[in-house]
This record gives sequence, C-alpha cells and structure tokens, in this order.
Amino acid sequence: MSTILVKGKMVEYAQKLQLEDEEQPLGATRFLNSRDKCIVCGFERAFDTQTRMIEPLVGHHVTYFPAVIAWVHYHCHRKIHSNPITSLIQYEDGDSRRYYEKKAARYADGGTSWQ
Repeated sequence: MSTILVKGKMVEYAQKLQLEDEEQPLGATRFLNSRDKCIVCGFERAFDTQTRMIEPLVGHHVTYFPAVIAWVHYHCHRKIHSNPITSLIQYEDGDSRRYYEKKAARYADGGTSWQ
C-alpha cells in the first residue's frame, strides 16, 4: 500500500473532503450511529499525525437483511469478530455472500440501489 503525503492547503482541502463525504448507500439501509463516533469504543475518528489525515470509520453490518450498519474503527471491527460481540453480529452464515452477490447483480443490471 502506498502513502501519499500532502502539505499546506492541500491538507486542509483533503480533510474537508473527508468530513464532507457523507454519501451513504441507497436503499433501506439503517445506521445505528453516525460515522463520526465508533459504536464500540465511543471515540471519534482518529487523526493520523504522520499522514495528517482523518482515519474514516468502517461500516460493520450488524444484519444484512434488512441492512443495518454500525460505524466502527478498523481495530474495533476486528474486536467485534474476534471476541465476538454477539450484539453486533446478528446475521446467519452466508448472508454476507448473498448480500454482496445481490448488490453486484443490481449494479450489473444498471441499478443504483444497495438493496
């Protein structure tokens, strides 16, 4: 993985773009929290001092059908699955594969919905 370092006004511009990136998946997706604070640890998005970039939270599917997503830090996402935190895992085996196959088929057919 490559890292791109930005300086000066470009840092401010990149941070502004990250903060404004509020585009969410279309369809009937429900979100348990905002993408500004992790539902597992309660902390906000981290700021990487080396890259000077805000580290985004990742969307964790609590369920796939219907789609329910919780925003979490990457390391908190790993804790959800390694622990496991059963309150945040409410799907059956195979749901993930079925969800993404259905999503890919929708996009291949020219659709724009995640559901």
